[in-house]
Amino acid sequence: MSWFVVDSRAVEDACRGYERVGIAFILVGSAGVVFGMFWTAFAVVCLILGIGTGLVLGLVVGVGGLMPIAGGALVLALGVLRRVWAARLRDLQTLAHGAGGVTHEQAAAIMGEMSARKLFRKACEMGVAAPGVPARS
Repeated sequence: MSWFVVDSRAVEDACRGYERVGIAFILVGSAGVVFGMFWTAFAVVCLILGIGTGLVLGLVVGVGGLMPIAGGALVLALGVLRRVWAARLRDLQTLAHGAGGVTHEQAAAIMGEMSARKLFRKACEMGVAAPGVPARS
């Protein structure tokens, strides 16, 4: 039975930071996707109207459209992932509330074995949880 001591204040600080950065990533990623979609649509309209050469339109689609869409989608996904980690850390904080910690078995029963293992690894890396011994009441 492995016990993890959870620092609620550190979890709260980490979650705030993760949420703030996650929102910024989501906004920047969304802007990149919209920018790329605009240039892709512009190139398609130019192609339909017969304006420009194939090489120029290909560059507009590739550099102005597809690259910003791919980069924006990546940053958007990272932002969503940050928000998910913040929510999972809050779940860990809720599980540990009152007892000052939580066992791996308690977390695995609620979240699943792999999710609990990943969550504890991430929490230990961030310094918000550490393996320890349960407090005696």
